[in-house]
Amino acid sequence: MKSFRSLELVQKARSFVRMTPVLLLVASGSAVAAQSSGPSELKAVKRLDAGQWEFRESGTTGGAVRKLCLPDTRKLIRIQHPTGRCSYLVLANEADQATVEYSCSGSGNGRTTITVETPRRIEVATQGLADGLPFHTEFDGRRTGSCSAGERR
Repeated sequence: MKSFRSLELVQKARSFVRMTPVLLLVASGSAVAAQSSGPSELKAVKRLDAGQWEFRESGTTGGAVRKLCLPDTRKLIRIQHPTGRCSYLVLANEADQATVEYSCSGSGNGRTTITVETPRRIEVATQGLADGLPFHTEFDGRRTGSCSAGERR
């Protein structure tokens, strides 16, 4: 019985670690938007409603939920690289899906696919290298309302 409890704690810890990139997104603030958050003409990303969002690791029902204020939904393109200057290569630019490869000077690179189910419900898959370490994260997001005045940047 003890081993099942330990396994449950390990799974919750892994879920939290996988969601860390989303938490970094919040810490980046509006400075990222001013530095170029991502390609401005992505059809799928332009469909998304800015505001308060909740993200959960894909495939989980009881996993950790992270709440974020996203005044600029382009920030989702480079979750693992929230600061710095990056170059972008748009691989897919459809109304319901965008795939972008990006490279950020000195901090790494990545590839992100955002699939839009509705302007308030998305799936995000991102992978690459951040500070020399590989990452791979998939999560589901849904808009839950407007950002509070203190969260808007």
